[in-house]
Amino acid sequence: MIIDCHWHVLFDDYERVIQTSINELKRCGMDRCALMFHLDLYQKEGDLHRQGEALKKVLKDRKEYFVPFLTVDPNVDFGIVKEGVEEYVVKGPAVAVKVHHSMKADRKEFEPLANLLSMHGIPVLIHCWYKTVQKYENESDPSNIANLAAKFPDLKIIMAHITGCGFRGIQDIAPYPNVYVDTSGSQPEDGIMQYGLDLLGADRILFGSDFPGRDPATQLGRIYSLDMSEEDRNKILGGNSVRLFGGAF
Repeated sequence: MIIDCHWHVLFDDYERVIQTSINELKRCGMDRCALMFHLDLYQKEGDLHRQGEALKKVLKDRKEYFVPFLTVDPNVDFGIVKEGVEEYVVKGPAVAVKVHHSMKADRKEFEPLANLLSMHGIPVLIHCWYKTVQKYENESDPSNIANLAAKFPDLKIIMAHITGCGFRGIQDIAPYPNVYVDTSGSQPEDGIMQYGLDLLGADRILFGSDFPGRDPATQLGRIYSLDMSEEDRNKILGGNSVRLFGGAF
C-alpha cells in the first residue's frame, strides 16, 4: 500500500481538487493521500467547524482514498481549538492534525495543543524547514521540533520536509523516538534520504510528496532509488502511515 502523508487540498476549491487528487493517486499507482485542507495561515474562529463538516462531506462517498487531517492554528483561542479537535478528531472523521507555520512548535503558547494531542494519542504533522533566506516569522525549524519532542515525549510528531530540514535537521530529531519525518521538501536531493534512513531507521520515515507543489510520481523516486530491503521500503511507502493513522483504515 502506498500512502502519501503530505498532500494539500485548497479549501476554497476543494471539490475540484478532491477529484484532481483521486486522479493523481490513480496516475501514480498510489492508494491514499492525506486530506489536508490548505487555509489562510492564521485561521478564523469558524474555520475548524467549516473544515470538519467539509471532511465529513468528502469522506461520505470517497473515504477509501484519503487519510483526513484537521488543520489547526495554535493562535486561535484554545477553547475553540479544544472543541474542534474533540469534535472532529477525537470523534472523527480526522485522524491527525496539521500545523502550518503560524507558530513555532516550542513556544509556550503551543503547549496546550501539544498536551491535548498527546493525551488523546493524536499525531501532528508540523511544517518545518531550515532556511537562510525567505524564512517566515513563525516558521518552525528542526530545533523547535526537537524542543517540543523533549517536552512531550508521548506526542507523535511528524516533522515535514526531510530535504528542507537537511542533514542537520535529521540530527536534531534523531534522539527523540516520538519524532518521524516525511520525505517531502523541494526536489529530491542525493544523499539526504539515505542519511535519514541510516540515522533514524525505516520505522521513523513516512512517504510524503507535498502535492500540488511537487509531482507525486517524481517524489516516489526518492524511495525507489534507495538501496533498502523490501520490508523497509513498504514501511516508508505506507506501513508506517497505517500504524500512525490506523483510524483511517
